[in-house]
Amino acid sequence: MPELRTFFYQLCVMASFPLDVVFVFDGPDRPAVKRGAKVSPIPHWLTRQAEDLVVAFGFATKTAS
Repeated sequence: MPELRTFFYQLCVMASFPLDVVFVFDGPDRPAVKRGAKVSPIPHWLTRQAEDLVVAFGFATKTAS
C-alpha cells in the first residue's frame, strides 16, 4: 500500500531526530462534524495499520475520548 509506505518513510525521518513524538487517534466519541466537515462514525481503514507502525517505531500513541 503506497499510503503506508509513505507513512513508514515519514516515521523513519522522525525517528532520526531527537524528538518526543505522540500520535493521537480519534476515539469512539469523536464529533459528527469537524472543522465544518461531516465525519464518518466508521474508523478509517488505515488507522489500525498506522497505529501498529507507530508503536513498532517506539513512538507514543493516545486515543482521544
